[in-house]
Amino acid sequence: MNVVRRMGMSIVAGVLMAGMSEAADTWKFPVGLSYINGFSDVVSYYEDRYGADASGYVPIGISFTPYYQFDHGSRLGVDVGPAGVVIVTGGADSTYWDVPLALTYGFTFLPKASVSPYARGGIKYHVAGGDDVQDSKPGPFGAVGVEFMRQKRIGVQFEVGYDAAEVTLEGGRSYYGGRYSSSEETVTPGGLLVSVRAVF
Repeated sequence: MNVVRRMGMSIVAGVLMAGMSEAADTWKFPVGLSYINGFSDVVSYYEDRYGADASGYVPIGISFTPYYQFDHGSRLGVDVGPAGVVIVTGGADSTYWDVPLALTYGFTFLPKASVSPYARGGIKYHVAGGDDVQDSKPGPFGAVGVEFMRQKRIGVQFEVGYDAAEVTLEGGRSYYGGRYSSSEETVTPGGLLVSVRAVF
């Protein structure tokens, strides 16, 4: 009798697991272009410090934001990008590079619909380096958006978000009271983000 009971429980557990696996739980892979408002602060820093010419600067980068969505609408994801690079040449050479990474939790409000709004939030950190980078601190991140053609093989996502993570840059040296002191400048490389992505 115990054997029959165990077999019955195993069958029920198997059916439940199969049902869960056939639900709407799925991976999504959005990738596209993001307008990066805050990166202008980084560019301004290098213009002021080195007299760099940034007339050809375009504040747009590629972002990849895969997430796992559960049947009830919750979603867990990671963000990579949009990355940024500054290269100063001609006398006072300097470089700056920045790869933002984020962990997020969100909710898709109409998970079974072909069009659905969503919201997500989490923490973002900029893996930044270069001659003038002193420190990088994580900060809160939040975004809202709408996904279209969710039932198709390739959908479309429109998103507006804000990244409050900070990077500290060397601000230069000054001489006062018989000694040199160094100042620092803190920037928000992300700031307002506006993104359009294809969702695979």
